[in-house]
Parts: sequence; C-alpha cells; structure tokens
Amino acid sequence: MSRLLAPGSVTDTVTAPGWTPVRIEARFADPVIGLPKDPMHLDGPLAWGAYQDAITAGDQETIRLPPMREWAHDFALPLATWTGPCTHPDPDPRLLAADATSMWGWACSRARYEVARHTEAQVRRRPPIDQMARWTSAPRYHPALGPRRAANMRHQGVWIHGARWWALAEPTRLRQLLDRVTHVGRLARQGWGRVLSWTVTHDPAAVGLWQDRWFPAVDGSPATIRAPYHHQSRRMPAQLNDVAA
Repeated sequence: MSRLLAPGSVTDTVTAPGWTPVRIEARFADPVIGLPKDPMHLDGPLAWGAYQDAITAGDQETIRLPPMREWAHDFALPLATWTGPCTHPDPDPRLLAADATSMWGWACSRARYEVARHTEAQVRRRPPIDQMARWTSAPRYHPALGPRRAANMRHQGVWIHGARWWALAEPTRLRQLLDRVTHVGRLARQGWGRVLSWTVTHDPAAVGLWQDRWFPAVDGSPATIRAPYHHQSRRMPAQLNDVAA
C-alpha cells in the first residue's frame, strides 16, 4: 500500500464503519513554541510521524519526493476524512476531494491544553553571509554591522503540562506513528516541545469533539485546514468550529 494519497482520491469517511473515537494525550518536557497562535491540529505532527516512518523503512516513493515549493504531498494517515465546500479562490486540483469540487481534511481536533506559564525562545539569526560574499565586492562590509547583522529572533511559547486531541482513528497505527514524533511545535529541531509520552484512549465523546477545529468558510479568516499547515496551498478562508470539551 502506498504511503502517499493519490490526489483526487479522498471521500468523506467520517460515518464509515471501522473508525474508533479516541482521545490522544501528550506530556511535554519543554515549552512548546508557537502556541497559542498555532491551533496545532493533530494531523500536523502525525504527518511528520508518517514521513519519519516512511524514511526509516526506506520507502523510495517518499525518499524521491521533490522539495515542498509549490506542492506538498499528503501522507496516508490512520484517520477518517471529512469533506466540505472549497473556499480557496484558485485551488490546485490536487487539493480537492474525489468529486473535484469539495475540500477535504482529517477528522481530528486542534490541541486543548492549560497554560502554566508563558515564555519565549530566542534563536540566533544567521546573517546571509554566503549570499553577501557572492553578490558584494564592498571591501568594508562587516556581517556584525547594519540591519542584517546577527540577532536573536524571539518566538512565543508556553509551558504546558500536556495537550489533548480527539479523533476518529485506527488506534494501533495511530500509536505507531505518534511514537515517531519526539517533538512538536516550532523550533522542534532546536529541541523545543520535547514529548515525554503519548497515550491513545478510547473516548466516545470524540465522535463530536474531533470537530473542534478549523473548517473552510466563505466569510472566514485566512487559515490552513490540513497538514502540512505551513504550506500556502492549504491556506483559505476558514472558521473555527469551537466545540466545548
């Protein structure tokens, strides 16, 4: 079975038999960077886990993927899928569901958590020395001076004891992919957002709570509706469906 979804093949499977309503919980050792601005839907870190799983297994289809410049491929995740009206003004056909008119996404919620304390991460921004060395011949250029000098970039974050999500999922495969996710949030490569543990529990309330997420809406605000959430192709007018837990 392919680890990537074929574009234009997705249908609404929310009511299909076989999915288990589950609650997913994570405990963290370090602050998570990007919260609360980033809603952090579960399919974001889960897609990273699927990528890591494929690379570890030596999956050639994944290894040969081109850089994510204009398009980002969708990994097959152990989650149900929903469909809805497309609000993207000029969508890439690969973004659409099987009917070629609807938008689709994964049946999982955004993160819910309690903030213990706000914090920030400061990361040193490296000046574009290589580019400057190539394009300037000024003998008095110094990378420690001027507006492009090295500086600390500040990133908002929070200390949280844990986070919760809800989803319609296949629990065994879900656990396998989550075990591949060691960090969440921004600056994960610098060690922030380190995950201590993941737990997946059957929860009948997830039948409704997975809808606590952003959905496309004509009069909504610009937002992304499925992983990878940083990619511009996923950005469109959307509205938060705030479901009380």
